Amino acid sequence: MDIEFLIKYLMKKTSAAETQQVKEWLNSNEKNQTYFVRLKEWYDKEPPLVSLSDAEVAQDWQKVKAKALDKKEAKDKAQGKTRRLWVTRIAAAVVVLGVAFGLIYFGSLRPQPTPVAYTQSKSAQSLNKKAWVLEDGTKVWLNKNARIYFPEKFDDNRRMVRLEGEGFFEVKRDEKRPFTVQTNGVDVRVLGTSFNIYQKDSTHTKVTVNSGKVAVATKDGAQRVELVKGEASNFNAQNASLSKALNRDLNYLAWKTGALVFKKATMEQIVADLQRHYQVNISCAPALRQQFGFNGTFKDQPLKEVLQVLEATLEVKVVYDRNAIFIK
Repeated sequence: MDIEFLIKYLMKKTSAAETQQVKEWLNSNEKNQTYFVRLKEWYDKEPPLVSLSDAEVAQDWQKVKAKALDKKEAKDKAQGKTRRLWVTRIAAAVVVLGVAFGLIYFGSLRPQPTPVAYTQSKSAQSLNKKAWVLEDGTKVWLNKNARIYFPEKFDDNRRMVRLEGEGFFEVKRDEKRPFTVQTNGVDVRVLGTSFNIYQKDSTHTKVTVNSGKVAVATKDGAQRVELVKGEASNFNAQNASLSKALNRDLNYLAWKTGALVFKKATMEQIVADLQRHYQVNISCAPALRQQFGFNGTFKDQPLKEVLQVLEATLEVKVVYDRNAIFIK
């Protein structure tokens, strides 16, 4: 595998002809796609996923590369000096990158059952209530610090994306191409529906169905649950357990709608929802956790205003620290 060439492609320095060579190589073999995904994820400082024989990849690469040699020979001679200068400038960097990637790549033995060329990604540095629209018409909303990875074009028989963080999906129905969201803990598979995925600290993954039907399965396929509107699944990575239950969380979409709703809520419930919604560290005195039966609705209000209402109605004291908030 010519890692120098692929890094050049990732740096967006390839010509149209060279870009086409890379695409042909990617399409020729799923192993090549896996290799590219691993290289790009490492290049973007993402964790590696699978292992693959470099010899097998190199063989496929040479087949594609050979087809273009005759057409490019004259052009390469003319551009030889320029290219040699470019190669000299990045040669040391490529060697370092190649060795580091090789150590990571060949040192990992975890399998990826369904490799997909995730060549595109979108991220949300702050909350953006505008949806991203994928090429199939599926809409995706990302919470703050979330990221979605997806291919340039979906396959003819499947649509697969990978999510980090929290996101809400409105999936365009397609009976012939199921839609799958890969997360750290589970895979979520649908035909056409809407649902929310919440991931916390790589240990918990919660899927809540807003409409339609969703299948949630662990990576090894050993556990699987089906959810309908009003139901949610929870995956605990610490004990590898997958469960489902009725959704009693009124605020699972508060990050998207901006509305926080409380009905006979205890202080423990209030703190948990505020902490998740505003992504700040909030805690309360142990004696207050199960107290109160607070009713109220807040729509797009700053956290300070919400806390002022709680102080006035529940007669509690809010203490502000540099990195945390304490209610007593």
